Amino acid sequence: RSLIMNLAADAGIENNETTFSVYPNPNNGVFKIEGENAGEDLRIIDLTGKIVFEAQLKNTIETINISYLPAGIYFLTIQNSKQKISIR
Repeated sequence: RSLIMNLAADAGIENNETTFSVYPNPNNGVFKIEGENAGEDLRIIDLTGKIVFEAQLKNTIETINISYLPAGIYFLTIQNSKQKISIR
């Protein structure tokens, strides 16, 4: 059983305002998001477009547990008041 977060090749995203990494990928439903994301909103979306998990990130390293979801491919979105980053 594994969950795959569809990410950029190195599982890290950088732009002018936000830098973060998601690991491991693929995973068993438990993974970490690392970066300067405190106060940003995290959403995980399934292939049908349904939001299956939402949380506000509070720390520079967050452990996310979605092991209760079926194995598959999910999209991750991190959004703050200035921008939205979607990883497909």
